[in-house]
Amino acid sequence: MYRFSFLIIVFIITVYSCEKTETEKKIPATFTKRVIMEEFTGEWCSSCVNGAKFFNEILDDNPEKVFGVAHHYDDPLEIKDNNLTRFLLSFYHIRALPDAIIDRVYREDHTWNVQVKKHLEEKAIAGLKIQSNFKDYNLNIDITLASHEDLGTVLLTVMLVEDNVKESSPGAQNKGGGNYIHRHVLRKVLSYYKGDPVTLKKDETLHKSYSVKTKQYKKEDLNIVAILHYGKDKKYAAINTNGVKGGKTGTW
Repeated sequence: MYRFSFLIIVFIITVYSCEKTETEKKIPATFTKRVIMEEFTGEWCSSCVNGAKFFNEILDDNPEKVFGVAHHYDDPLEIKDNNLTRFLLSFYHIRALPDAIIDRVYREDHTWNVQVKKHLEEKAIAGLKIQSNFKDYNLNIDITLASHEDLGTVLLTVMLVEDNVKESSPGAQNKGGGNYIHRHVLRKVLSYYKGDPVTLKKDETLHKSYSVKTKQYKKEDLNIVAILHYGKDKKYAAINTNGVKGGKTGTW
């Protein structure tokens, strides 16, 4: 386990986004509750190999129910064009790796599987549906949001995640055994790093669109993860989450 200090970096928005609101007659009677698990890791961290194993096992045991994002810190895989990772580490007072937050809630006891199960049992009052397609090297994304309650203004965070990422150099992952493959690696935050504000009214839908260049990634390994979450009173707890493979369309 390693101790570290935090630096402040500047976030630059590099994606296009827009939104529209409309009445939707086909909002589902109930929404499927899904969970977001965000792991914090680094290639310099010898304990992070076991942390990633546990993280990946939870995701593999809960397909289409639990979506994962691996935030790399202080290694060549850390993204530099936003400060989401460092913001989350600071906000949740995480001082050692590996660690994780589930549904944007943090507990220090590392009972990740117990927390995931607990959050999956919660009732979903709102939902997200993601549509996406590739056009040349652009990934175009449309997210439909809906709620059975008036939520007021909440936040939407959208992330581009890549699987099957080779370690940054041979043997770079401490205790990785050489030729280590990372999964669920955060590549880009498409929204503002703290989330884009969205106003959700009962039984209305809201559409948010994003477009991002993907030439530097393998299309078949890209995934989109979107979190609808609170942002008032310094609380960022998730309301619901969804994800799809890049170029695919998911369900509510």
